[in-house]
Amino acid sequence: MTEIDNYKQSSVKLFASAGIQPQSKFITTNGPVEKIHYWEIGSGKPLILIHGGGAHAMQMYPLVKPLQEKFHLYILDRPGCGLTDFFDYEGVNLSSHATDFVRSFMDAVGIDKAYLAGNSMGSLFCVNFALKYPQRVEKLLIVGQPAGGGTWLPVIMKLMSIKGVNSLIMKIMGKPNREATRKFFGMMLVADASKLTDDFLDNDVCAQLLPDTGKGFMSIVENCVGMSGFKKKYLISPRMKELTMPVRYIIGDKDPFDTPEHTKEIVAEMKDGKVEVVKGGGHILWLDEPDICSRLILQALN
Repeated sequence: MTEIDNYKQSSVKLFASAGIQPQSKFITTNGPVEKIHYWEIGSGKPLILIHGGGAHAMQMYPLVKPLQEKFHLYILDRPGCGLTDFFDYEGVNLSSHATDFVRSFMDAVGIDKAYLAGNSMGSLFCVNFALKYPQRVEKLLIVGQPAGGGTWLPVIMKLMSIKGVNSLIMKIMGKPNREATRKFFGMMLVADASKLTDDFLDNDVCAQLLPDTGKGFMSIVENCVGMSGFKKKYLISPRMKELTMPVRYIIGDKDPFDTPEHTKEIVAEMKDGKVEVVKGGGHILWLDEPDICSRLILQALN
């Protein structure tokens, strides 16, 4: 089987372990990439979920079952991730790209207005779209600290922004495997990596092995990160107060990318912003506390 076949098969297995059967779909758009892959399930008002940096839509699988009963879910693979077309971010204006990606998907599927929810880089995509098209966003939900919330980043992310150095780091890390992936999640993304199931880890390994996935991830890091941290021209934190729709943050107290205190300062300047802090939650906090996170998301979008 090919890497794509392996990924599809492991995705079906992971969804089955959660008792759900979303439909895998592709849509042709007039945006930054021609073909976008997404998972669709549920009924009700449209809720678009957008994952983080080096991730893929499948990482959001624990949220699907509780949310599908209230919302029509569209769980997107961002450009260069999962099964969406590859994208090279070199020389690209990330803010404009993010806006156009969300816009092109909504136009292609025929969604005029939706709830938007993002994690990490997915939040940057959602915020940029909401700033330009506020009339198309019912509510904006940020789950986990957003990319562009501040300039600070872990050293490893800064090193990944340097061409050649990032390739060397990837080479040293070797071929993705279950235990190496668990270790990486424990370092950067979750508070307790022991909670990650083998089915989840196997699916994530398959995602890492998809053609050009590593290349796409390195190109976006090279674009928006430097040795001083996240590039100021792409920061979303100074513009959050411009958002006119309700904005809800759900963040973990163990998220290494920012502090709850800084988030509360940002929210205090917003027209209609609120924040909930999940104890024991990391950057992808629904992998640490799925039940608490799902409940807070439903409350936030009510």
